[in-house]
Amino acid sequence: MSLERFEEVEEVLFRMLVTEPFPITGVACGSLQPRIQVGRGPNSPVATIMVNREVSSGYWDHPFKELPDDARLLFIGYFDWDWLMYRGYQYVLGRSE
Repeated sequence: MSLERFEEVEEVLFRMLVTEPFPITGVACGSLQPRIQVGRGPNSPVATIMVNREVSSGYWDHPFKELPDDARLLFIGYFDWDWLMYRGYQYVLGRSE
């Protein structure tokens, strides 16, 4: 029940903070977003990334460790390893195009 309630709040936050400021409609948090790209910030010379071996294997140990300049990642959602305590959502879950 608590996880379901949290997902409802997460969806509202996503809509208010991500999709409403930009004219993006029909977008749900947690699904692949072809209109939202992920990349490094303009002042970030390097972006460290963790890449899953397979799409849903749970092993984040692929040897690829930095986001190249020409990488194009599509946004899926915010991510945090901690499912039981405070979620800071310091990571973004994305998929390469």
